[in-house]
Amino acid sequence: MKILSFDLDGTLLTDDKKISERTLEVLLRCKEEGKVIVFNSGRPTQFIYSVLPEVFHEDVVISSNGAMVYKNKKLIHENLIDKNTVWDIIQMIETVFNDMFFIVEQDNKSLTRCKDREYNEQMLCSYHEFSKENVIDSPKILLKTKELDYFDLNILNMLIPESCRLIFTDNMEFAQLVHADTNKLYGVNKVLEIEKISLEDLVSFGDDFNDLEILSWSGYGVAMGNAIEEIKNVSKYIADTNEKDGVAKFIEAYVLEKIEAA
Repeated sequence: MKILSFDLDGTLLTDDKKISERTLEVLLRCKEEGKVIVFNSGRPTQFIYSVLPEVFHEDVVISSNGAMVYKNKKLIHENLIDKNTVWDIIQMIETVFNDMFFIVEQDNKSLTRCKDREYNEQMLCSYHEFSKENVIDSPKILLKTKELDYFDLNILNMLIPESCRLIFTDNMEFAQLVHADTNKLYGVNKVLEIEKISLEDLVSFGDDFNDLEILSWSGYGVAMGNAIEEIKNVSKYIADTNEKDGVAKFIEAYVLEKIEAA
């Protein structure tokens, strides 16, 4: 157990987007023991750094479901949707799903066509007037799919370019559109190559559909107690919930004390 990968929302963070004191103490002990720490989220880079204490800014951060990989706040790998495809997707949304809310991540900014300032503040994004000339390569496009019915979801799936993939999260409220090769396991594999660590030594924690690949293939895939059933079904272990220090309890029992889980 040489490397630990943590999802944030619903996993490492409590419901109010904090790291509990117990979890913080356990993470610091992991660093002291020389474990490689990876914060691995579907969130944009700027959000991840905003919720992490500064002591962890030197560690590995993987953002946008594996598309961006950072160490010491320096970008070491990226896998982006090219700008022409981004523009095609924006046009598709505006033509077929005109009322759909979406966010395009580009240049460490989260941009939307929505002009509702209050809602944009809630979604941590800002208004932008998109054009073919100002669109650039993007790690992720977030779509709000909560209002779509089964028929519309099928249409959306059919219209997504082959170079991209959709990952539904948050009880189908959102779809995260990334490069077809990208997922959290893809991102962490880049770190494993650099650190010369095998998947068998990877402990990963998660709770939602975007954790499926990494929990399935990790040596120690740990679903949170609050995880969706599909994630629990592919995980080797199930921890307590994010509200009850599930991550900290598991690490205390099976990582720091090096006791084999039953």
